[in-house]
Amino acid sequence: MTPSPAVFEAFPTPVFAVAADRVCWVNRAAARLLKRERSSLVLCPVSELMSEDDLAAIRNRLVGGGGPLRLSLFAGASPITVDAQVTPAEDDVWLLTCSEAHYTSRVESLIARLSSLYVRGEGRAMVELDVLIEMSRSVFEELGWTGVIWEMKPEGALFRTSIADPSSGRVWALGQWLEGRVLPYSRVSRLLRIMKTHRGAFLDDAVAATVGLVRAVPEAPFAVDEIAESIRATGCARVAWAPSIVRDEVAFIVGVTGPNLTERDYAAVELFASQISATVQLGELSSEMAREQRLAALGQMSTLLAHEIRNPLAVMFQAHREVRKRAENGAIDPLLEILDDEAKRLEKLIDNLLHFAGPVQPKLQTVLLPQVVRWTLAGLSEASPGQPMPGVHVDIPGAASKVVADPVLLRQAFAHLLSNACAHVTQGGRVDVQARIVPDGRVRLRVRNDSEPLSEEVALRAFEPFFTTRAAGSGLGLAVVRRLVEDQAGTVTLDRDAQGVSFSIWLRTPSLLTSSPQSGYLR
Repeated sequence: MTPSPAVFEAFPTPVFAVAADRVCWVNRAAARLLKRERSSLVLCPVSELMSEDDLAAIRNRLVGGGGPLRLSLFAGASPITVDAQVTPAEDDVWLLTCSEAHYTSRVESLIARLSSLYVRGEGRAMVELDVLIEMSRSVFEELGWTGVIWEMKPEGALFRTSIADPSSGRVWALGQWLEGRVLPYSRVSRLLRIMKTHRGAFLDDAVAATVGLVRAVPEAPFAVDEIAESIRATGCARVAWAPSIVRDEVAFIVGVTGPNLTERDYAAVELFASQISATVQLGELSSEMAREQRLAALGQMSTLLAHEIRNPLAVMFQAHREVRKRAENGAIDPLLEILDDEAKRLEKLIDNLLHFAGPVQPKLQTVLLPQVVRWTLAGLSEASPGQPMPGVHVDIPGAASKVVADPVLLRQAFAHLLSNACAHVTQGGRVDVQARIVPDGRVRLRVRNDSEPLSEEVALRAFEPFFTTRAAGSGLGLAVVRRLVEDQAGTVTLDRDAQGVSFSIWLRTPSLLTSSPQSGYLR
């Protein structure tokens, strides 16, 4: 009796079938273990693979119905110690299933090697994801493993990179072709399932998983049969998927396949996915800390600069008033008007610098939004006498009219947004001010205008200090808005709007503070 190859071929562990003391069949894993061709093992006397003492031990086990034991198999010049399970089949046929006796230490060594990649010189944790991926290639190649990394984007799964040996042929070529491509989630249902459940997977059929990917990309220049044959040629039977979670969301998914991959290796795959999570989050934290340090230094400089400029500016205003008084017949030289405009612009810049950099102690209280909007509109009209204002449509229902904020800081932040919206509205367009209660109980105050949508680059840098697209702009307006809003425990965002530009301020309501067990904090 010869066991069917289909039964054991997908096994990641070596399996030998022995009949009449001769090997009658082996799977690929067994051939790899002994470093021999499968054809050379078939009909080979089992005595050529082990000592007489080990063979006698097997026969004793078979008398008792089989069982575990430790053997030494001949593999080239060095014997390999294995933990084996002997199972009687029919008549004189028995099966030998093996795993290396040092398999546990191999997994531990693999985990240790992957862990060592995460810390570079002097114990500093790695913060560059691309560096981690590159440094891991040697570990994957040595094991004969192939890895893929998908990045979960809102529009679909981005094939970030593959970690494969070029000698793997079509498999390597497929990874190169897929790199940088985004597949909609409707095509990669397994990845979507992992993203939703936060749970990985261990599959017994690497061929089906890879073929399914090729079929999901009909434009791929590879035949399904070619890819399937390439996978079989590498001996890869199983594939492991592990999610990489960043801020409670699946940000990446790691897929690994290899000729000797077992479920016990899943711990190493999970570790690598966790390393990706930690690297991304540490990179973000490092960037944020560097940004905060730069802003702190900038704040100190801005405060000093503002105070140094304010005194001579006060002298300029006083001199300007005296000149106006002495002008005969009320005739004012146009140069004096220019002086007045520029001095006011400089004063506004100083106020922005101080709002951006100076310490703020907000006085939180219940604030009526309709009143804030009314005061702000009146202030903008007074600041620009004789200049036409665009139509401003206000929609604030009673349920969304009360927020917890500092009335002075909120008015300053809202004035910046409203002034900016009015200044950039298209001819004949209007500005909308709308407040609504959102599902989490906060109020969303939205300021939108009819204008050309912001480019992606401008949108990404909108709140960056000193970034501006206007020749006469300071680049502090939106940075000040964010500072003022965040000082009140609120949030400001740039919304996606295909027909204009929209900003939202998110604020707490009095009911949230009274209902929260931690007064003053929104959970």
